[in-house]
Amino acid sequence: MKNDNADLFIIYILSLFIYLNFCAFVFVFTLRFGNLSS
Repeated sequence: MKNDNADLFIIYILSLFIYLNFCAFVFVFTLRFGNLSS
């Protein structure tokens, strides 16, 4: 029997990692844009 829980856990971790990277990118982009405008 295949362990589907392990696959779901890996997908969850990858999704969370990508989400955090996206938030960090938006945060840095906003800071740089704010510095350029001011």
